[in-house]
Amino acid sequence: MPLRCVVPALAAVVLLCAAPVAMAHPKEHHQGGAIVAPIEKIDGLTGPEVLARWFAQPYENPAPEDYGCAPFLRGTVQLIAPLEGGELSCTIPQGTDIAAFFGATCSSAEPPPFFGRTEEEQLACVREFLAGGPTVTLTVDDGDPITWTSDAYALETEQFAVDVIEGNEFEAQPGPATVVAGGWGLTVSLEPGRHALHFAAEGGEVAPPLTVTVDVVPCTKHH
Repeated sequence: MPLRCVVPALAAVVLLCAAPVAMAHPKEHHQGGAIVAPIEKIDGLTGPEVLARWFAQPYENPAPEDYGCAPFLRGTVQLIAPLEGGELSCTIPQGTDIAAFFGATCSSAEPPPFFGRTEEEQLACVREFLAGGPTVTLTVDDGDPITWTSDAYALETEQFAVDVIEGNEFEAQPGPATVVAGGWGLTVSLEPGRHALHFAAEGGEVAPPLTVTVDVVPCTKHH
């Protein structure tokens, strides 16, 4: 069964120097000029709240016309990529974290197998999808692969409400609905310069690999 995944690339990003968002990451993974960390809190929201905010977008907005680093919560951009994989590029200002998510949703507005009426039914539906999913790894530059689909990066939401629009990405029934989401989320912090993020998957319904070239523009101070 297909997972609803998104990984990375470029949309229009305004190049403004961003102050790093303060986040505690006891499980962060250092790779040279990169820090890969679980999403515990961004812009005052907990990890599950961030996942809910991210997964509400496909229900409440039209499908994206462009893929890439689109503005997200304060101090971050969200990586959005086509399911067919490929190669993408992204330009971001120094001090901006890249937030990436991979997971599934079930809602009261979709037919089976994505349908669930209660929070318990939706959660069970999500867990069934995730249990059959692939193992996804992330490699930053020449570092060792990091297993993204591991407990360190796991997130699960409580039931949340959405206002589903006509023509939404998931083809859900328009109107008020409830959703539960689950999956994995991480942030990537990069030093100025050019970096390569490579996502690969094994098992499940495997998505093709995706490579994202990220140019991090240094901040300059003007007096």
